[in-house]
Amino acid sequence: MLIVPGRPAVDGLTWWVMSEMGQVPVVRMLEGPDAATAQVTIRPLKEPNDPAVVDDIFLVATTGLQPDARYTLEAVANQESVQGTSRTLPSALAAGQPFTIALGSCYCRAKDRVLASVYPPPLHDNETDPIRMRFLGGDQIYMDLSATSGAPLLLEVPAPWQLYANQWQQRPGSSADGFGAFLGSTPSLVAADDHEFWNDYPHENIHLTRIHGNTMRTLATQMDRAFSVFQASLNIDPSKLADTSKTLSDSLADGARTFQMDVGPLHFFVLDVRTRRTRFNAAPAHFAQAAWLDRFEQWLGGLAGPGILVVAQPLVEDPVKPIARFFHTMGDVNLPDYPEDFGRLWDAICSAPHDVLILSGDIHWSRLYSITPAGKTRPQIFEVISSPLARIPGSGSFNNSAQGKVKWNGSPGLAEWTKWFAKDLNPTYATLTFVPQVDQLGGSISVSIRWWEPSGNSTLPQAMDEKTFLLS
Repeated sequence: MLIVPGRPAVDGLTWWVMSEMGQVPVVRMLEGPDAATAQVTIRPLKEPNDPAVVDDIFLVATTGLQPDARYTLEAVANQESVQGTSRTLPSALAAGQPFTIALGSCYCRAKDRVLASVYPPPLHDNETDPIRMRFLGGDQIYMDLSATSGAPLLLEVPAPWQLYANQWQQRPGSSADGFGAFLGSTPSLVAADDHEFWNDYPHENIHLTRIHGNTMRTLATQMDRAFSVFQASLNIDPSKLADTSKTLSDSLADGARTFQMDVGPLHFFVLDVRTRRTRFNAAPAHFAQAAWLDRFEQWLGGLAGPGILVVAQPLVEDPVKPIARFFHTMGDVNLPDYPEDFGRLWDAICSAPHDVLILSGDIHWSRLYSITPAGKTRPQIFEVISSPLARIPGSGSFNNSAQGKVKWNGSPGLAEWTKWFAKDLNPTYATLTFVPQVDQLGGSISVSIRWWEPSGNSTLPQAMDEKTFLLS
């Protein structure tokens, strides 16, 4: 059995529960303020065409909770008991009150670096400043790679349901990695990237000779549904999950993929740029649904404080080279390969009424850039990358340049970036601590970012670097 804490709210929590042998687990709140009177709603994720493994998977909403409080959920099935912990969000952050989140992406099971044992760092393994929630920015699973070697699956078609079940149920001390323990350690919000499907999805890839034609279409449907069950379901707001008059299907296809949430004065937005992506040369070509981009622009234009955008691929990026597009051997298609949507994103960000922080992954190295739109001094824009949680064989194209430019079709259509931090190989995940400042600083929010790597004995992480800046 396994409990994974999902989306937190001020007065509720979402939980993902894997039971055993199709048994509906008995769930109850064990600890926390007003735990005995909390409303507990359990809902099966099973749909008619799902395989048997989904018989064991349920979502639980606990509502009627107190703000900023720690809770424990117990699930019992087949005479086995398992517990999970989570924490509700504060109603708003007071001046000087820290609010810490974690960021990670790209977990290759075959190349795990004792992730479960080095998370969380001791700095945040406490009640004073815990990690409140975690954004996993894509490639939480590599469907197209061997789970034992990390090599591409050249001659076999992936089995998505079994791959998910095997990786999610790993425990500490097992022959593999303990990814289930990592998932259970912090409330997680997730986005998908290409390896939830296959490299450079939805495009074909020269390495994956068995994925084409009808096989590609059938497999994509299965993988998208498996992503809904094992990952996107974590993103459902507990109040919506508790409303049993509505089916889960609509939420899993829409609101669990692109959504906003607030922890005043912080405002978060997760934008799915992968699961509804077309080919780059489609007519029209899009990396996101138009309604999702509309939603993002409305959110950004109405910000009452700094905006934090979570997106699975970086926004500081160049289009892929034509030879890579043709052969699919030299890297992935990037967001700027979709000029209409890319321009919409950057135009909106450059016109935002408050500063914008972008959180992303994908590239297999970590960095922090400050970005200045041409001809403007506001808003301030920062992009943070944390990648990888566990690195596949071969690396991303590490760029240690001090400065550069990003271009798009729009106004101003150009921005310059400056490197604050860039590191290859070692970082595993990042933490970001937000602290509202006193009024004399105009309502600014201090942001401190640390990237963590396993220490020499692989039992405790150590901070590689720390960078601090202000958002307003």
